[in-house]
Amino acid sequence: MDCAHWSALELLGVMGGPGTANGVSAVTCRQRGGQVCGEVHLNFLLFLHRLAEEARTNAFENKSKIIKPEHTIAAAKVILKKSRG
Repeated sequence: MDCAHWSALELLGVMGGPGTANGVSAVTCRQRGGQVCGEVHLNFLLFLHRLAEEARTNAFENKSKIIKPEHTIAAAKVILKKSRG
């Protein structure tokens, strides 16, 4: 059984490559008793939480009450740099 996932940058529309529609492409993972997809979901939710916090911080630093797409994109770049090491 497969479940569909999207990378965070694809959801943000930052990355668009061949085989994508409007910057979003489906990526599938294989389930083994639900653990692999459960782990992927957890990692994705943790990433989204960090992304939201960083985007909120960026908006606050720019004295904006609204989180705009540029705040989210900048936050995604910072988080991805940190995750690479």
